[in-house]
Amino acid sequence: MVRTSVNISNNLERIIPVKVQDWIESRFVSTESEESEIEEAEKPAFDMVRAAVSLTVASALIAIGTSLKLPLSTTYVSFMVTMGASLADRAWGRDSAVYRITGVFAVVSGWFITALAAFTLAFIIGGFIYLTKPVGLFIVLFLVALSVYNSHKRKKNKDQDLVDETNSYRKEMHDTTTHWVENSNDFVKKALIQISKIFFVTVNGLIEEDRKSLKNINQDTEDFNQHIKTLKNDMYIVIRKLNEVSIESGQYYVQVLDYMREAAHALHFMSQPVFDHVNNNHKPVTEEQRAELIDLSEKMSEFFNLALHLINENDHYKTKMIVTRISEILELINNSRRSQIKRIKSGDVNTRNSVLYLTILQETKSMILHIGNMLKSLRDFATHTQSQIPPQQE
Repeated sequence: MVRTSVNISNNLERIIPVKVQDWIESRFVSTESEESEIEEAEKPAFDMVRAAVSLTVASALIAIGTSLKLPLSTTYVSFMVTMGASLADRAWGRDSAVYRITGVFAVVSGWFITALAAFTLAFIIGGFIYLTKPVGLFIVLFLVALSVYNSHKRKKNKDQDLVDETNSYRKEMHDTTTHWVENSNDFVKKALIQISKIFFVTVNGLIEEDRKSLKNINQDTEDFNQHIKTLKNDMYIVIRKLNEVSIESGQYYVQVLDYMREAAHALHFMSQPVFDHVNNNHKPVTEEQRAELIDLSEKMSEFFNLALHLINENDHYKTKMIVTRISEILELINNSRRSQIKRIKSGDVNTRNSVLYLTILQETKSMILHIGNMLKSLRDFATHTQSQIPPQQE
């Protein structure tokens, strides 16, 4: 409903003349002369004015309804009057509208829609069974059983896909000890590609307010986290195999999984708030924030490309280049954080925007540091594993 209202508002802005829009806007803005003529202590407290208006109007409506012997809920009347009063003085906005409307629907559905839906559904099913006798009863039971079966089948297929993916990785890592480095490189490379995809889709989805792509990538983040969790749970089996090659290799393998798990957590803590922000139709990021996020995405793209190149070339000894890129990105994040603090002090952004933007910066910083440590652990893993594999296996 909020998205529809925003779209209607945007279309009306294109139709309504600018002078009319300015006149409407002026009705909500008090002039500086009016504010300067009133002393600070005598300025009206709008919260108290709104509360007084709400109580007065609600009391009048309840008294009228009671005198006419109408069935009404005092809670419902008071709630709707309060919502109307806050709408009239522009207390509503994109940051709060979804929660206010959710509250309205919660009250309305609790009093009317639930009862109406239950009555209608019971009438339809009861009437169908009454008219069709035993045949209708068996048809209803069949539809219920079919619905339960389809739900169970979808859940089972989803779990099976996860098991097949995990078993595929187990086969790669457990079949032989002659390709440990190659298999671990492929494993980390796939993880980096998934991490980069989630990051870029999340940032672009926030900039473009693309709810559909954010919803899909949020599910991909959950699946990726679950996959890494499963691999970590299988750590015991892999370490037993690795100990046949090198004791140190097992330690570095554990570090690779730990850092990858932390990077996945950082992605989750970034993608979920971004999806909630866009899904609830909060205000979009400012132009300055948009430019900063685009710069950050470009730097992150260079970092991921370099990391994937080093893994493809099996050139783990150039991690200093990775450290240099990480330092550049961290400096960019620090500059963006300083700019955001300036915007907060000047009042250019609200609390919700600030929390989201600072969360993105912090989780990006956490993610890239964990990825850097993961690549170092992968380097050490490859070094110790290659040095311990017997010549005939190489």
